[in-house]
Amino acid sequence: MDPEQIVITLGAQQAFVVIAFTLLNRGDTVLYEEPGHIAGRDIMQVMGANVAPVPIDAKGLDLKLTIEKHRVPKLIFTMPSHQ
Repeated sequence: MDPEQIVITLGAQQAFVVIAFTLLNRGDTVLYEEPGHIAGRDIMQVMGANVAPVPIDAKGLDLKLTIEKHRVPKLIFTMPSHQ
């Protein structure tokens, strides 16, 4: 990793905004852990992303169910520390 690739933010909320503005276009699909961080989900929706909730089980995101239900996402948003 190069130093130019590191982004330091003032907190989680600002990081969510940077992620959304940098990576997403209107209509992109974001798979989002459910339950998850509400502020992160909200900013993805404000950006016009299709936010699809993904249930979590004892091992984390239920990827088998996700693959069956959703098209290929632009972004998978999960926060292990949130659980």
